[in-house]
Amino acid sequence: MAEAIDVFRSEDFYDYGRFLWARKILEDALDLYSCSFGDTDLGLSQLRTRYSTAKPSDIWAATADSGENPFRDLLPEWVDGEIRDFAPDVVGLSFAFDEQLIPGMTVARHVKAHWDLPVYAGGSMVTRLKDDLPSQEPFDSLIDDYLPYESEAQFGDIIDRLEGKATGDQGALLEVCPDFDDLPLDEYFLPTLILPYITSRGCSFGKCLYCVHYKTYERFVYGDAVTTVRHLRSLADRYHCQHFHFVDEALEPRFGRELAKELESHGCDYRWMVFGRIHRAWTLEVVQTIARSGCRRLIFGLDAATDRLQQIMKKNTDLKHAENVLAWCAQERIAAQVNFITGYPTETKEEALEALRFIERNRTSLRTVGVSVAVSNFAMVRGAGLDQMSAKISKDSDKPFQIYYDYHPHSGLNMKEAATLGQFVQTSADRILGSSKRFPLLREMAFLYNDRFGRDQVVPRTDIAPPTDSSIQWFSHDLRALGALIATSRAGLEERAEEYLSVWWRLACEADVRSISRGGDIHGYQLSGIFTDNAFELCIVDSFSIAGGDADPAFPAPNGGSGDEALAVIAASAPM
Repeated sequence: MAEAIDVFRSEDFYDYGRFLWARKILEDALDLYSCSFGDTDLGLSQLRTRYSTAKPSDIWAATADSGENPFRDLLPEWVDGEIRDFAPDVVGLSFAFDEQLIPGMTVARHVKAHWDLPVYAGGSMVTRLKDDLPSQEPFDSLIDDYLPYESEAQFGDIIDRLEGKATGDQGALLEVCPDFDDLPLDEYFLPTLILPYITSRGCSFGKCLYCVHYKTYERFVYGDAVTTVRHLRSLADRYHCQHFHFVDEALEPRFGRELAKELESHGCDYRWMVFGRIHRAWTLEVVQTIARSGCRRLIFGLDAATDRLQQIMKKNTDLKHAENVLAWCAQERIAAQVNFITGYPTETKEEALEALRFIERNRTSLRTVGVSVAVSNFAMVRGAGLDQMSAKISKDSDKPFQIYYDYHPHSGLNMKEAATLGQFVQTSADRILGSSKRFPLLREMAFLYNDRFGRDQVVPRTDIAPPTDSSIQWFSHDLRALGALIATSRAGLEERAEEYLSVWWRLACEADVRSISRGGDIHGYQLSGIFTDNAFELCIVDSFSIAGGDADPAFPAPNGGSGDEALAVIAASAPM
């Protein structure tokens, strides 16, 4: 573990083979840690349990379940230490995603049980659930008040009132420079610091039927380039930071030009990345200007590759102009991430596959180091323009915290078909571009790789094979057959609206996969030929790491076998 973490924090991060090895070590460690908590699956960017994030009763039960909730016994000690050291007058919690409801409410329940402190909650999830959270038992006993929308200002007003001060002007929120002093900035898993900064609030477009991101803001507030650069210079000096992720909903080209000129006028040598929505204001001159000022990555939500879908989504992106923008980005060494959605109501299979034709046509523009394509299946989201979509929507009264709904389109791809096709488009896109074989695809990591290697430079890759020492043992079961059964069972699961339920829990309950296990519970794992190649998902009982098999000649099968009937394992929990 220590060696893997050192890779993330050192120059070895930029050797893609070493990076893959380190990432797999961290993933394996989290897999093994998850095995201590029943069917829970805790990953680098996910938390899935047997408890639904849409049902208050499930969330409440999870906050008291030490057997399934890894935060139940982990967080209290940390929370108590923070409260003793800081001696706060009030506690604030921020819920940005559904997955944070269980750990966040776990913290709130502990604070209310052991400390006489008011607890306030904000964040985008509070905004989305603002009509249900305040009156929902038993959470009304945990949270003193909920602060929807831009809750930083509201929370600041609460603190001011506690101190007997006059409240501030919420409109001046963007005038306040962020303060990261209380964060352990040197403990993040990156070789160089990247700080988030928001230059504007909300979305200047705000018309896409399926999107609700912009609705977590009360209104759109255009950024100020002078203030932004003043803040960036302060953050750069204070935290020795040269890399920034602007977390705006979408950069407006006019503001991008203003920001770039302000950065250049102060001689700022920064690197930055941001989201954007392609439209006619994105010109070659804008792309060249922001590239000169340090823009290294743009994330574009293209979402559909046909004019019909663009129109009914009310996205209205000119696809030909989008191709021009991607070409300009490549010309200026800016890595573009292009996002697509499969399964928007009435979308056909042929229309969904147009995304691959778009990628193929533009593969030359999508070869810059740090470029990626992200494909997701359509989600019917609470608060979107549901009444304007051609689908029957199913809402469950037993799930008042439901963010995503099951739906049945009047025509086109159904939920299962959309998910299956989305995965096909994603893997096919990666096969066309080969991005995952060259560099990390995670946003900030791809950003750093682009800054290091630019457009055409070859990224070093030193693949690391599993160790060959006496700790290698053999697992007698036919893991390939077991893996195939798991894959088949998983593919057969009904496609449902997201509730962040553990796949292993669903397999056990809905597909009776538990019956193939040697023991009682089953847990998720990944089977690999070598550390850098993921083959397929596997359920196991014992905690061990897969090391080889017939895919790796370094590990010949026992008794001269072919390796088809067994795989080598490292550090097995018990001799097999």
